[in-house]
Amino acid sequence: MSEFDEELVKSFLEEASDLLSQWEGLCLKLEKEMSPETLNALFRIAHNIKGSSRAVGLLDVGQFIHIIEDVIVAIKDGKAKFNSKKLKMFLEAQSIMIDWFSVLSLESSYKGYPEAFISQYFNEKKEFIEDCVLVSSTTVSQTIAPVEAPKHEDVVVETATKPVEEAKVLHLKKESKDEVLRISTKKIDSLLNLIGELSIQQSILENSIQQKTMNDNEALIQSSLNLSRKITKEIYSNAFGLRMTPVGGIFQRLERAIKDLARDLNKEVDVIFHGSEVEIEKTILDKLIDPLTHIVRNSVDHGLEKSEDRDGVAKPKKGQITISAIKQDDGVEIVVKDDGKGLNQKRIFEKAVEKNLVPANASITKEEIFSLIFLPGFSTAEKVTSVSGRGVGMDVVMKTLEEVNGKILVGSEEGRGTKFKISIPTSLSIVDSLIVSINNDQYVIPIHSLEEVVDVDSHQMKLDESIYLYRGKVIPFLHLGDVFDQNGKQERHGVYPVLVTKIQGKRLALGVDKVFGQHQSVVRNLSTYFEKSFAVSGGTILPSGEPGLILNITSISEKYFKYLHTSKEVSA
Repeated sequence: MSEFDEELVKSFLEEASDLLSQWEGLCLKLEKEMSPETLNALFRIAHNIKGSSRAVGLLDVGQFIHIIEDVIVAIKDGKAKFNSKKLKMFLEAQSIMIDWFSVLSLESSYKGYPEAFISQYFNEKKEFIEDCVLVSSTTVSQTIAPVEAPKHEDVVVETATKPVEEAKVLHLKKESKDEVLRISTKKIDSLLNLIGELSIQQSILENSIQQKTMNDNEALIQSSLNLSRKITKEIYSNAFGLRMTPVGGIFQRLERAIKDLARDLNKEVDVIFHGSEVEIEKTILDKLIDPLTHIVRNSVDHGLEKSEDRDGVAKPKKGQITISAIKQDDGVEIVVKDDGKGLNQKRIFEKAVEKNLVPANASITKEEIFSLIFLPGFSTAEKVTSVSGRGVGMDVVMKTLEEVNGKILVGSEEGRGTKFKISIPTSLSIVDSLIVSINNDQYVIPIHSLEEVVDVDSHQMKLDESIYLYRGKVIPFLHLGDVFDQNGKQERHGVYPVLVTKIQGKRLALGVDKVFGQHQSVVRNLSTYFEKSFAVSGGTILPSGEPGLILNITSISEKYFKYLHTSKEVSA
């Protein structure tokens, strides 16, 4: 690939992305049942990618696909038997191509780099290619000779030890290119129709004004307002829908992760999906990949028993993991459920005490015990493996979900399985929020970050203004006015609202001066001036038409908890 057209390569990569997703889906179908139809479909995809890659000058890619294509033909012609090793071969080939194409999509402007990278990686996969060649009865000499990769100070490539589980990590100083969204023509047509209707109504109004056919100015103004509100709202709704994408794509990736790990651990598992058509904003969906992958891998590793162990407790030989997406009024609920051995409450609590995460005399509920698994450093694994045991993972899951305004609940019954219930908004662009007053200024607080709003008399806080008695339990208290007032704590009188939030299993009461009511806030990015502000997550336009700030309740709470922890250490 000495010379290539960047636009052609870009077009090829977009097409290849869809084809490789189909490739993965067909492999998962072959694992359930080997059929000539599925094998033929896989061959057609391989042939398509091979032809397209050669057409845009990616000859090394074409050569690689040709070898995989030979393996498929050998199975089709009965010269080789399809088995788990062949399946793993096809899945690894797909992972390798995703790896290559990720590099190409980021670095296609470097003329010599993609070819050298592919050739170098091709040589690193010599053993894998030789296995493919043995199956297809061709010669090893068909493979590409190794080419030394040119040095490039902006690119560092680290090779992962397991290509299927971990792709190569690319550290690119250069900013990635604009993300591409695939949008159905129906959505675009609907938006164009609304824009056309808006143009027509605008022409009618302008003509009426010029011809003075509408004598009543008030009626003219009202008509204009009604039309703009109705059509503009529909246009915004349709435009917003362009960013929405079905969760089905991520479901397939989760099935792949489950099946790969199950094979490595010698476990059998069926994967069931519900609600693949439910849509979420793509930016949120992309962030969900890692936490959901970690959850399902934990279900396979810790939850599901091996076949022989399931026989002993009267369970089906195969374990089962069910993943569901359910549309809610205020977002989407994703449920991951397994029928494994469940969580051991006693063991979780003992481990948390052992690691000094909770005091030994703590009186906590079943729900609170399960939430301990999200604390940093928590793990019940007896030994460290490539899958688990280092005490990292579930805390990252919680942190990532909070970044997208999500929440997670755990339910489990020992011996019968575990259920993770994740609630997320469909979009980060619009948030349901409360408009509050703090030190005579109005701020916006997302409702998703709150559990309850209660009114408190200042006399209740006189004994200790740093704690609050909430439903019989003492929790920390912080008035948000003290966060923004550089003069320190202010003495407050009368009744004022208190917002109760829960961050990583810990509750905090936050005082404000007044709550004006609920509002749907459109989130706007802020200037670099606010980048270092831990208390603010975005901007918006208030109902009054004035600009307002959206408070980052998670960040404020975390900083306050850290302050309390440091204060205790100092006083001790």
